Amino acid sequence: MEALHSLEPWPSMRGARVAVLPVGSWEQHGEALPLSTDSLVAASLARDLASRIGAVALPVLPYGVSPEHMDFPLTVAIDPVHYCLFLRDVFASLERHGVRLLIVVNGHGGNVAVLDACTREYSLRGGMRILHLWPWEAVAGELGGEMHAGRGEASVAAYILGRSGFKGRGEPGRPGCFSYLRTAECSGTGSIYPGEYESDVELGERLYNTMLGYLEEKAREAMAGLGL
Repeated sequence: MEALHSLEPWPSMRGARVAVLPVGSWEQHGEALPLSTDSLVAASLARDLASRIGAVALPVLPYGVSPEHMDFPLTVAIDPVHYCLFLRDVFASLERHGVRLLIVVNGHGGNVAVLDACTREYSLRGGMRILHLWPWEAVAGELGGEMHAGRGEASVAAYILGRSGFKGRGEPGRPGCFSYLRTAECSGTGSIYPGEYESDVELGERLYNTMLGYLEEKAREAMAGLGL
């Protein structure tokens, strides 16, 4: 079934019960990848997931919680409290229009803790239920020492964009990265990856399809549990 999306007129949205919301970030992704990488991946996965499960695909939220990357030019960081308050308004709007299950496809690791907290709090009110999914956890075992903007992310971006040639270099992660250390304290290039890398479209396709399969499994499980 084709997904409904932001290009559809409003009458086609009547009766929507399941929606997919991609969330990303606008932050540095090393020397090779665009600042929109997290949003690009989340939006693509959300669109394909919505098509598979017959849901509404919402437009991506392109900014996220990214204070760790603020040493790098043009990164945008949203305060976690403001982010959650904004999302609550999005949630309430969708619930008012009859959505019973919202699936949040999150492309940015810095959003995970905030999304876990605010989606759980909203869901437990007993109205619309929200399923927050972090697709990269489905392929964590295949990424080796990559923590940010390495071969895995470059390959997935290359697959989505239909291009190759993303090349960069990173530095190995160390304790405290993405916790109490800023990214610039862990890597001068912004990439936390052990050495040089180059995108591989075939690897990107495999990682992407694994993540998409994971999202579909979790989404269908939630839909079945809610009788949708």
